[in-house]
Amino acid sequence: MEYVFFTVAALALVSHLTATLSMLWMVRRRRARSVRSSPYVSILKPLRGLDDQLEENLESFFTLDYERYELIFCAADQDDPALSIARRVIARYPKVASRICVGEEKGVGLNPKVRVLSKATRLASGEILVVSDSNVRVRPHFLSETIPEFGPPDVAAVSNLVAGVDERSLGAALENLQLNGFIAPAICLGQALRAQTCVVGKSMAVRKSELEAIGGWQALGNVLAEDYLLGRRLAERGCRAVISPHIVETVNDLWSLRRFLERHDRWLKMRWRINSPALLFELVTNVTLWSAVAAIVAGLTPRAMAVAALMIIGRALLDAADIRMLKRDREPPLLQLPLVPLRDLILALLWVRARVGRS
Repeated sequence: MEYVFFTVAALALVSHLTATLSMLWMVRRRRARSVRSSPYVSILKPLRGLDDQLEENLESFFTLDYERYELIFCAADQDDPALSIARRVIARYPKVASRICVGEEKGVGLNPKVRVLSKATRLASGEILVVSDSNVRVRPHFLSETIPEFGPPDVAAVSNLVAGVDERSLGAALENLQLNGFIAPAICLGQALRAQTCVVGKSMAVRKSELEAIGGWQALGNVLAEDYLLGRRLAERGCRAVISPHIVETVNDLWSLRRFLERHDRWLKMRWRINSPALLFELVTNVTLWSAVAAIVAGLTPRAMAVAALMIIGRALLDAADIRMLKRDREPPLLQLPLVPLRDLILALLWVRARVGRS
């Protein structure tokens, strides 16, 4: 019986290898596309509270090598502490078009992020809207390497690959390991197979005209996964959403373990309702889980434990390759690799919890 579970673990390892190769193709892809002119871009930055290294994150958007853009920082509450940091950075760069938008659009829906984005969009002058979360940090080529993806007329949305960086706690290390070792490669694999229209809300750009054509932000206001629904609505119009090979960073510094657990508990519950076959596939591709089950079924014999260990090491090495591609010139990923089996087992337990709970 243990051979069945080892076979499942081996097939899971092959699926992760395929995802890693898909990401290798993505990040090395040459940006041959160009746009006839540089469209004016409005970058919308929803703020809420003090994210890790918030000031450095915001400042990275003031040094872009793309000339035609504006920044709109939006928050629901005038007293939000993030606004004082945004104002300080704005004062440092008076030549960059930027402004503050406070408040929410009434009647848009239950999603608080969508409500502030809807009000900020009323102030936006750009042909392209870029939505970028407050814990995202970019490099100077962010727009000049992302906006050309809108070259084909049927491309209505572009998302970026996201690398989790700067972990200094267990919760942050697990979060970044999942972002870099699973989510990013899975997005690349989905794009390569054209299995889904993928829009990543953490860093996404959309044609303003196409957003208006699907009913604006109001059409997305009553769901938690507004990015997923945006991609689906655009696909229904015959439009494409693509992934840019330009990598942005999300700074997860001092996360608690509880924050990591709550985040992925929420994500898994949403994904059960969005695409349950894909979530079943996630469980099947859990190398650590099936390797451990096989070893236990085999009676924890030395041979079975050695094979299980090799499977888990192989999974960790693929994570190392993914992290290296995403983090580029940052620190080597060796310190995160012992956490791979812990992450896999935690997510297996959360998978079961997501199946039986809704709140």
